[in-house]
Amino acid sequence: MKTPARPINEDARLASLDKLHILDTQNEERYERIVRLAGIVFDASVSSFALVDRDRVWFKASVGFVDQGSERPRDFAFAAHALLSEEPLIVPDTLEDPRFHTNTSVTGPMKIRSYIGQAIKAPDGHNIGVLNIASRAPITALTPQHYDALRLCRAMLEEELERSPAFEVGPQQPESDQEQKLTPIWRGLMLTGNDAKILLDQNMRLLDYNGTATEYFLLDQDHIGDNFLALENLLSYPGLQQDIGEVITHGVALERRIKCIRGRYLICQITPYRQPKESRFGVIIGLQDMSIVRRHRLLAAVISKLPGNIALIDRSGNIIFTNAAWDSFARRNGAPMSMGVAEGVNYLEVCDNAELDEAKLIGDAIRDVISGQLGQFSHMYTCTTSEGDLTFHMSVNATHALDGAAVICHLDVTDWTDQGHSRQSDLTLTRHE
Repeated sequence: MKTPARPINEDARLASLDKLHILDTQNEERYERIVRLAGIVFDASVSSFALVDRDRVWFKASVGFVDQGSERPRDFAFAAHALLSEEPLIVPDTLEDPRFHTNTSVTGPMKIRSYIGQAIKAPDGHNIGVLNIASRAPITALTPQHYDALRLCRAMLEEELERSPAFEVGPQQPESDQEQKLTPIWRGLMLTGNDAKILLDQNMRLLDYNGTATEYFLLDQDHIGDNFLALENLLSYPGLQQDIGEVITHGVALERRIKCIRGRYLICQITPYRQPKESRFGVIIGLQDMSIVRRHRLLAAVISKLPGNIALIDRSGNIIFTNAAWDSFARRNGAPMSMGVAEGVNYLEVCDNAELDEAKLIGDAIRDVISGQLGQFSHMYTCTTSEGDLTFHMSVNATHALDGAAVICHLDVTDWTDQGHSRQSDLTLTRHE
């Protein structure tokens, strides 16, 4: 078992936690319902919100076989590892992870086999706690929707921490009706996915929007606070005002299939939300381009039939799509999740944790592709498989297909090299001119 490191800002982090006056307090439904939601989404054996103190991890809310108010030594807690990163810590199989395989939560009565941990920030930005999701079964796959749910649960917990009366970030400026503060959960919704999203208050005034929304509505920042229905749009949607009014009044979401005057077909989702101390609902309008959905499905079908072992990763390095050849090769050579090649696994972490220095170099090169510093790179290597020693040509290219950031392809070139062609052993980086 590996003892978790301490953050370099540990003293400031602990001071931030102390300011909240939340340690050793009573159970609160507002935290427990978020934890319960996370457990349902991930079908988890236990879910919890834990605060990482100086030498202990204390559970503010918990659902499952960990009691609220209980604590665990920090050096033995999964949460102490998850606290160290902004990205979620995903452990598909604890028995195969050297950090946790001898942990008593794994070997003892709890029998934890998989774990997901997401660091939670205090209002001043310090990581003070962790949303924990654990199960007695290994993780076989995580979908993009799982990652969306994790981000939203994180935003909801951080919103509740902002409501803690004892915490003061600094002087509070009064807000006018047209300058309402957007809480983290709505900001998280704005940043999730590539669909158009628009946030309105209970009086149909525009509070915020994302970049994609400008494809359908003539918006700029000067329109914040204006009546949304007075703004020009490119939709063929005569019932828009009535539908928004229905959701504001009754708080029930609805969905419509509509047409844009540019010829696109869209799915419009109008979802209610309620700000604190407000009796009526505001709404979030989401627009999804069906032509993009169809193109994504077609592209996925084409990629699935290609002979190379292909995967797409997002900007964080998470595998979000694999083709049939990739999945077939993984199944023939072991469990895809334990090999670090299943959807939902962070491919960059797999490279970082590999024993070979070569794998770490590949991980660094993939990061350069994602960040735009590198256009593409390729690498020839030989590996031992259930079918014998095979030679592969690996290539990584930047892409925006299927909401990815990079596409990884491992092409079996064993026959080609057996015919006398040279095998390239060094990492080759091809940069933009």
